[in-house]
Amino acid sequence: MSFAILVKISNIENPNAPNAIILEKKRTQIGRRSEIHMDTNKGKEISKHHAAVLHDLVNDTYVWLLEDRHSLNGTFVNGRKIVRMILRSKDEVIFGGGAEFRGNDMINTPELSECRYRFFVPEHKINFKKCHDLNICINDKEKEECCICYAALHKMEQLQCGHTFCSHCLNHWVKVCAKSMRPSLCPICRNPFTKSDISKEDISITHGRVIVNSIVPLLKILNINEITQLDKFKFTEKWSDDTKREFWEYFNSIEEYRPLQKIFRHYTGMTLDKIFKASNEELKNMHENLDGDPNLDGEELKRDTFARFCVMLLKAREIKAPNPAKMRMRRQSR
Repeated sequence: MSFAILVKISNIENPNAPNAIILEKKRTQIGRRSEIHMDTNKGKEISKHHAAVLHDLVNDTYVWLLEDRHSLNGTFVNGRKIVRMILRSKDEVIFGGGAEFRGNDMINTPELSECRYRFFVPEHKINFKKCHDLNICINDKEKEECCICYAALHKMEQLQCGHTFCSHCLNHWVKVCAKSMRPSLCPICRNPFTKSDISKEDISITHGRVIVNSIVPLLKILNINEITQLDKFKFTEKWSDDTKREFWEYFNSIEEYRPLQKIFRHYTGMTLDKIFKASNEELKNMHENLDGDPNLDGEELKRDTFARFCVMLLKAREIKAPNPAKMRMRRQSR
C-alpha cells in the first residue's frame, strides 16, 4: 500500500489548517466543507471544495495528481497557479491565500500564505544485504589517515599514482570534478584517474533500489567502532534523555553528508514507512522522541508525528554539501 504526506510549513499560526494530511485514498477532498477541513484565520478564503488529490498506479509507479476544484483563490504548486498537476516529492503546495498574495498567477510572497504545505512520498527502502562490511569492527589502533578528511583509512583507495585516500572522499571528489566539467585528477599530484579505478559509492541506486555498499564511512564520521552501537537509537523505542541527546549529536554531525544520513536514518528506523505502519504505542514513542505532546492520541498523534519528522528532514536538507577544504580544517582543529 502506498501513501504520501502534505506537511504544513506555513510560518503563520493557523488552527484551521491541519499540520499534516495523510494521502492514502484514491481521492482526498480538501476544503472548508470537505473531507479534509481547511480554512484561513480570516475565513472563507478556502473554497468549500477547494481541491482534490487523486492517487493511482500508472505503469507500476504510484502517482499523485493535485486538482483545483474551480476554487475562488486558486491552488499553487511551487509558486505557480495550477488546474491539474502531478506532484513530485518536496513540491510546495499553497491552497488559496487571497488576491493580495498573487501577481500574474504567481505567489509573490509564499511566506504570507496560511495554508502552505510540502509534499512528501516515502523514500526507497535501503537494502543492507549487499553491504559486505555491515558487521565490521573498526580497530581503534589504525594509524594511517586520509589526507582530505583525516579519518582512519580503513576503506582506502590507492590511485595509480600511488597516493591513498578514503573511498568516500574520492567519490565526492569525482562528483566535484564532473560538476565543473573537469577530468578526475589526484588531489595531490594532479595525475588523472577514472571512476572505474575506485570502489562504488557508499550508497548506489540500481533499478530504483537503494543499496548500501559500505558502512565504514558512517562509522568513521560518527567515530564509532561498529554499527550495533546505533541499536539503542531504534526510533520505535522510547529514548531516555541521555539517549535523545546523544542521538541528536550524531544526527547533527552527519547532516552535511546526505547519503550517510540516509543510512543512519534507515538503520535506526527513522522513515515515513515506519511511522505509517507503527502501532499506537510505537507512535507514542516516536512522537516523544521528537519532543511531541505526550497527551496526543489516535489520528492527531499520527499526523503530528509525520509533521515533526518531515520538518526535521527539511531542516537537514537546508545544509549544503561540505567543502573538502573546510572539512580538512575542521578535522585539524579537533
